Amino acid sequence: MRERVNSARIRVFQDEPILDLPSLVQVAFPALCRCLSDVAADGRPALMVGQAGTGVLQAAQLLHDLGPRAGAPCVRFQANQPVDLVMEELFGCVSTVFTAHGKGALERAAEGSLLVVELEELPLAGRLGLLRFLDTGCYSPIGTDRERQSHARIVAITRDVEQVAGGPLGEQLLQRFTLSFTVPLLGQHPEHLLNAARFLLSEARARLGLRTLEFGIDVVPYLTNHPWVGHLGELARAMQYCAQFAKGRVLRPQDLPPSISLASVSDEGERSFKEQVARFEGELIDAARKLRMPLRTLAHKIKSYGLKKAAV
Repeated sequence: MRERVNSARIRVFQDEPILDLPSLVQVAFPALCRCLSDVAADGRPALMVGQAGTGVLQAAQLLHDLGPRAGAPCVRFQANQPVDLVMEELFGCVSTVFTAHGKGALERAAEGSLLVVELEELPLAGRLGLLRFLDTGCYSPIGTDRERQSHARIVAITRDVEQVAGGPLGEQLLQRFTLSFTVPLLGQHPEHLLNAARFLLSEARARLGLRTLEFGIDVVPYLTNHPWVGHLGELARAMQYCAQFAKGRVLRPQDLPPSISLASVSDEGERSFKEQVARFEGELIDAARKLRMPLRTLAHKIKSYGLKKAAV
């Protein structure tokens, strides 16, 4: 990824470490980030689809940071508000006897990007105004019929495309977003989940002034079979716990938070482990290197699962 990615650190939950979220998203979702990099210079409206906590907001920020608009403002607008606030905050208002002049999000975004969060919640009046802007580049602040222009790139964020389509003017609105990206759930790609976990654990240990930990092979099924309903935030909390309380140089199941370590590993997790080892066709050293696990731990786990002894 380009060096100009904004590495500003963002606190994502109270009393927890500050995380480099843009870098975390790149580690967790490399394929998505490559796609974002390819179209970052494209000024067309973009739609980001993903559940809250998956990193969808950070992916939208990356789309801004990787492109030529990186030096301009990236303004976040929350669509889940009463209609009067939506119109005022999105389009702004002019000075009248009753109101003071206020810049709307479109004006503040200027030559940058406007992130419309929770597009599915945008009321009808807001959808009409946004459609007009997407078609003409023009909008009218509250209190005047005079048009104003903005060159802001619209990046809309939604957790449910069908909910957007089912709302007023939903199909017309979605047709304007010719670029669309989906942020996957954390557990859909186990290898990326493990990479993100290693990244978070390494960062947390570094902040504590401690050397990094290796992942024991017996930890992998616990991580890959956990549901991670809290997505990246839950994973970050788990790795912070491990960074503080793990003993030794290798992360073990007993070092994980109780919500993970007390859960039993499913048969599916055991099968997954066996499949990973089988890919190396008995080459224990290659398997240990690829899985980043100590050789002795891997050999013990292979024996406990009753697998054929690997060749060294």
